[in-house]
Parts: sequence; C-alpha cells; structure tokens
Amino acid sequence: MQIIKKREIFPHFLSRNRIIINSFQLKIQVQRRPKFKILKIICKNILIWRILYRYLILFLLPKIKIKKKQDWAISTSQQKRQNNKKLIIVFPGLVSSTNEPYIQNIMSKMYMEGYKVCLINDRIYTNRDPCKTIELPENEYFSFVKDCREVINIIKQEYQDYQFYAIGHSFGANTLAKYLGDFSNENPFLAAVCVSNPWDFYIGIRHLSQIADNYLVSSRKKVLMLHKERFFDKNQKLFDYQKIDCSKNCIEFDNQFIVKAQGYKTADQYYRNISSIHAIDKIKIPVLFLQSKDDPILNYRTIPYDEVMHTHNLIMVVTNTGGHVGWFEGLFQPKRWYIKPTLEFLQAVDFLNENSNVKK
Repeated sequence: MQIIKKREIFPHFLSRNRIIINSFQLKIQVQRRPKFKILKIICKNILIWRILYRYLILFLLPKIKIKKKQDWAISTSQQKRQNNKKLIIVFPGLVSSTNEPYIQNIMSKMYMEGYKVCLINDRIYTNRDPCKTIELPENEYFSFVKDCREVINIIKQEYQDYQFYAIGHSFGANTLAKYLGDFSNENPFLAAVCVSNPWDFYIGIRHLSQIADNYLVSSRKKVLMLHKERFFDKNQKLFDYQKIDCSKNCIEFDNQFIVKAQGYKTADQYYRNISSIHAIDKIKIPVLFLQSKDDPILNYRTIPYDEVMHTHNLIMVVTNTGGHVGWFEGLFQPKRWYIKPTLEFLQAVDFLNENSNVKK
C-alpha cells in the first residue's frame, strides 16, 4: 500500500494497517499481502468479481428504503443521531443506481452513522425512474458536471443549515473531482472522498482490457436501449440507434452517442474534456482518493502521483490489490474495507472543523 499525504488530517489513518501519521510532507510505503488469496483472485477476475458483487454482497446488506425527490434520493431509515445535521451526497459509477451493492453498502453505513444521504442520478445512465422522460436541453448541450451542479444547488436550498460532504465512485468520482475543481469557489462541501477515480479517460480508454471494454459498452447500450422509445431528441441530433447498438467498444459507442449528445467533435475531445486530472490543482477542500493498482477497469498509468503530492489538501491511498470499488475483506462475510477509511476521513475532517469553530 502506498499513502501519499501532505498534512495531518487525522491521527489514526487506515487502522487495518495501524499506520500513524503525524508529520508534514510524509510519504509512507507499506507492502501488505492479501489476507486471503481467493479474494485477490476475485478482485482481479472481473467476471468472478461481478458474480460475488451481485449476489453474495447484496444478500448480506441491511435493507433500506429510498424516498425520491427530483433526481436525488433520501433514505427514510432510522439513524443513530437524529439531530445530526450532516449530509453526504453520493456520486455513483457509470450505469449504477440505488440497486447496486456498493451503493447500498455506502448508503446503509452512512445512515447508521447518522448522516442524511442523497444519491445523484445522472440524466442517462443511472436514471431508472420509469415515470420520467429523459430530456436533453433544448438550446444547449448538457454535461454530467453541470447537471450535478444544478442538483447540488437544489439540495443546498433544501438543506441550508446542513454540513455537506461527498463520496464519488468510479465515473462518479471523476465527476465529483472535476466539479470540485471547476466550481471550487461555490461548492458546499467541507470534504470529499473519491473511490476508484479514472482520472484520465484519454489514456485510460487506450489501456482498457477487452473484457472490461465489452462489459462497459454492453452495460451502457442496455440502459440506453431501455430509454430509446422515450428519449427526447430536441436538438435533432439524429441518433442512429442501430449503429449505437452495433458498437463494439466504448470509443465507437461514445462517437455514435455521447459525442452528439454533449456537443463534441470526437470521442477523444470528449475524453480530454471530462477528465478530472486537469482540475486537480484547482481543488480547495480536503479530498481523499482511494485507488488500487490491480483495478480491472482503470489503468494505473492514469494515477497522478506528482499532482497529488504537490497539492497540499489532497491525500491519495494506492493499494496493491482491491479491484474496482472492491477492497473486500473477510472470507465468509465479505465487506468493503474502503468504507472504513472513508468514514474515518470524513469524521476526522468534521472533528477538526468543530474544534476550529470552538476556538474561534
């Protein structure tokens, strides 16, 4: 495991490895063998991982109820601290929604810790509400980051006296990081965590394995085809759904659909524009990034070690194993380990903020 850290945010970070961090400009490397080799195999093999991801983990999850409003969700489950005015906005990964096990994992844990949680659905891939028609803006193109900005502004108005935090996963982690950089002067978050961030799509897409590429394009085509009959093409972009359905990889899919939907000339232009690596130096709040070198979806070449090292408010943890939004621990009752440092980081930042306010 590699931890890149710039200043002391919390005294006991990653209790699983019992690392104490108490100095400026500290870079610690810890080589750790996986507790169970079978979990390492599962994390590396995306097909086996998806089976476990879907059935075993979902079976073990506590049940939660979701109350929908606009394009975000708030749980109605009981919380430990009913008067705790802290709210976490969750950014899901591509084609993910409330039914995904890792979303259920993070939401249920945060509810039990007393947070209110909002889940942002994007306009296309994670919108599963059959009662709503998916629409594109009439006189302009849309972007995932601008959409999130609008939703966040709605939430800010609804919960004006709350403290805001954010957690992004995969594609949602990239969207969150880019939002934090592009709108650094107006974002309401005190801290954020980005899990399995792709960082640079232009590089990452060129090193994507065929298995991962096939999985991503098939998942996106499936969601899009479900929406085809109720998709309003107000800008007359003339999507050719037959060509979209015949796309063999992500680049072909993006050239046939996303490029036209978001106003780009090519997929490469789209990849460069949405990549959060270009916004990293503009982020002003404390952010924890969690990455794994054996991620089957993301490529380790995109991890911006130097950029994080030279940005004082950012922390990055890079593990040797963990897969994509995985980090399973425990053999008979596997749980996602990354939730532990995520919660510890947010609580530590919250503790520092409260102490700072008391001193003032």
